[in-house]
Amino acid sequence: MPGLIAVIAHDRRAVVEESEVDELATVYRSLRGESILRRASAGEHARAMELGVEPDTTPSPPTSSSWVVTAGIRDGDSAVQPHDLERLEGQFGWIAYDSDSDEVAVGTDSFGMFAVYFAHRDGKTYVATSALVLANYLRATPSELGIKIFLRAGYHFGRVTNWEGIARVDPGSRLVFGASGPRYETYWRPEVDGAVAKMNLVEAVRHCCNVACATYAHVLGPDRGTWADLTGGFDTRLLALLLRRAGVDFRSTTTGNDDNLDVRIAKRIAELGGWEWFQVKLPGDWPQVIGSILPTSVAWSDGHLDVLQLARVLWAHREKTWLSRSLLIGGGGEHFRNFTWQQEFLNAGKTSRVNLDNWVDMRLLHPMDMSVLVEDPTDEVRSDLEERMVAWASPYASERNTTQLDVMYAYKITGHFGAYLSAAGAYIEPQLPFYFRPVFVGAFSTDYRHRNNHRLMRHMIAALDERIAAIGTVTGGPAEPWRLSNLHRFLPYYGNLARRAVTKLTQTTTGRPILAPSPTVDERIVSARRAILEQLSKDGALTPSEMRAGRLFKLAALEELLERAARPDFPDDELLGRIITIELALRAADASLDG
Repeated sequence: MPGLIAVIAHDRRAVVEESEVDELATVYRSLRGESILRRASAGEHARAMELGVEPDTTPSPPTSSSWVVTAGIRDGDSAVQPHDLERLEGQFGWIAYDSDSDEVAVGTDSFGMFAVYFAHRDGKTYVATSALVLANYLRATPSELGIKIFLRAGYHFGRVTNWEGIARVDPGSRLVFGASGPRYETYWRPEVDGAVAKMNLVEAVRHCCNVACATYAHVLGPDRGTWADLTGGFDTRLLALLLRRAGVDFRSTTTGNDDNLDVRIAKRIAELGGWEWFQVKLPGDWPQVIGSILPTSVAWSDGHLDVLQLARVLWAHREKTWLSRSLLIGGGGEHFRNFTWQQEFLNAGKTSRVNLDNWVDMRLLHPMDMSVLVEDPTDEVRSDLEERMVAWASPYASERNTTQLDVMYAYKITGHFGAYLSAAGAYIEPQLPFYFRPVFVGAFSTDYRHRNNHRLMRHMIAALDERIAAIGTVTGGPAEPWRLSNLHRFLPYYGNLARRAVTKLTQTTTGRPILAPSPTVDERIVSARRAILEQLSKDGALTPSEMRAGRLFKLAALEELLERAARPDFPDDELLGRIITIELALRAADASLDG
């Protein structure tokens, strides 16, 4: 998947030297190993590049006319004009020059799932689809707050990064550089469709199915030849059925071992659906393989994803490229159900007040032992997350709390689905079809009562294929609507629901989750962790006294954590992965919290 870089002067009389964008490209290529696909310029004040895996064979656009360069996947007229960003669908980054207005625009897709970063410095703006590239090129100062947020939460959403002065473009937003200098503007935010909000359940099911199928037929087309993720839950099952109804050609794929419930259920769904199905298993020699893929994981994580987890994801993506580089992911199906507002309990939909404490405790921050740090950053991080979430949802303050939480979740998930989609570009071209605008608005506008307890999803799945709806789910019970004849099949579903509620509440209140299932220990992952720890210790990256973020940690506690990390029953895998990620990101940018 191509990447983008650009250097844009704020003053039309200023000159951006060709060498500047060449040097930025050199950093990009050194980290991500991509070639220059094409160059573009807007007079002397702006220069851009598109980079990718193909050789430099594409002619550069003429400097005196309009042009558009994109990364990611967008749907739209191939002759789309620079001012037509609002018309495009998909997940993508965008740099364009409109010769009529003499303006350069830098933007991202409507939901900000494709990461585009920028930094202002000395009258110029530097743009890249990698925060790590900008940090390296600009010798950016690490952000202590940004690093604390990642260590505590495990992700970044919205504009925040690990670097001072480097920000991510917000969803549905763009920077525009005109004669009066740069301006930041929003070009799209979701709005509730009043007609859909008034629909009964039957009408809403029909509407959501029809809109999704029409959108997928138009955007994806019948001859795409893509992979589609398939698991044992609701979201990917619904997506696969909608794709089939839309006539999109795809093969299904599931990642996991033979004893994995997701794998067993997905295989059965694929058999009934008539789809080719491929299972991807982590190889037995993963402890030897992970070392070779870790540099790619570091480069594409941007320091915003656990590099050990991402390495496994990227390896699985690479395994799929023998057939297709295209992958459709079920992320965003949460908006068809009540996932985003479950923590409101009986107040869901009854008020415009959002319970921020519950939202943060149950959706943004999970209990974690921070005793290895000199200071527990939880309060500071919590305050930042709350403030930014409230600001983002403020245009919807008069709407029901369920609507606000849909908006807030879509923003938060730029740090998960968006981060993984952007990182996947190392090997594949992924898309999130549930985050195509018409599909999202259909779900977003549907009465929250229809979405409670998977009602909308169950009826949509059953309308598309009753046999597949009858297959069980990993959460217990089938994916079909409730009927007197099948109520007994839902007992496991409500048992799991009750168990998860108890686990969540006890974890939040006491830090010790009751009824949590015992974690499954995968010896390949444990051995790979040991191998990475040994390798990084030899390199000095995990020698506490030499670590770039070392002053955040109690050195004795960190040494003890690293010693325990070799054990199979090590409970702090998430924290360890975040520590390694930050350390390797700082080293990739040749930066340190000590300056």
